[in-house]
Amino acid sequence: MAKRVNTRFLTILIVVLIAIFGGIAGIYYVLIKINNNPTRLVAEAKVALKKNDTETARQLYQQAAVVALREHLPQAADILLELGDLNYQSTAKNIQRYRAALSDWHAAIQQNPNLLPARKKLLDAFYQNALHSGNDSSLWQQIERQATHVIKLDPKNAKAY
Repeated sequence: MAKRVNTRFLTILIVVLIAIFGGIAGIYYVLIKINNNPTRLVAEAKVALKKNDTETARQLYQQAAVVALREHLPQAADILLELGDLNYQSTAKNIQRYRAALSDWHAAIQQNPNLLPARKKLLDAFYQNALHSGNDSSLWQQIERQATHVIKLDPKNAKAY
């Protein structure tokens, strides 16, 4: 003969387990949100830059950009612009940083097509590259495309003409 199941005990056990797992999940979520706050990460990156720790600053900007892009935050374009600037400053030491800077500025433009500083930086970078690499028609086409966008956004920008 089967024994009776103590339903009161099972109910209390299930409620306690749900509360424990729910609490753990809540704590984990809060910790992840606190650690992945793009505003805090950018502030830490700026502190690292003041200490001349550019590698740490670059990593913090990258983390902030990833979080801002993942959460579709409006400041994602500005974070990518700053990351591109930081990468561009390091191009003399590492040519990969030049490509990363271009990629960051392109990503910033994808987030905000009217971001004039990113368009100007791309235009300048392409122009400098074209001056040093000769007659590469694809580079001049990119320059023309960026200059057209810059003129649309800022008609008085003489550098784009």
